[in-house]
Amino acid sequence: MPGMGIRREQHERAAVERRRPKSSPGFAMHKDFRKAVRSPVGKKAWIRFDDGFAVRECRLVDMSAGGVRIQVKAPYDVATQFGLLMTRNASPGRRCRIKWRQGLEIGAEFVGQ
Repeated sequence: MPGMGIRREQHERAAVERRRPKSSPGFAMHKDFRKAVRSPVGKKAWIRFDDGFAVRECRLVDMSAGGVRIQVKAPYDVATQFGLLMTRNASPGRRCRIKWRQGLEIGAEFVGQ
């Protein structure tokens, strides 16, 4: 019968929603272990490798007092430690160490300084 597939799909979707745990005030689904609050930035920045002259563009997703989350085209080409420049010709920039990589994003902590 036409339309029966749509009703069944809606019924199945509603059943899944009923089984999903409900969040309530004071109950967080994910615990945040960060030491500092992140602030969204969304602007262009640059990565400098080995304190050299070459830089690679990236997007600064968010930033905290302890580190950054950046987006790059080839995250696995980025060395474990690098310099982060807020302007293309900034020197020396902030020294960073990669903590994680996921998709095109990198999470890094500030080191030194």
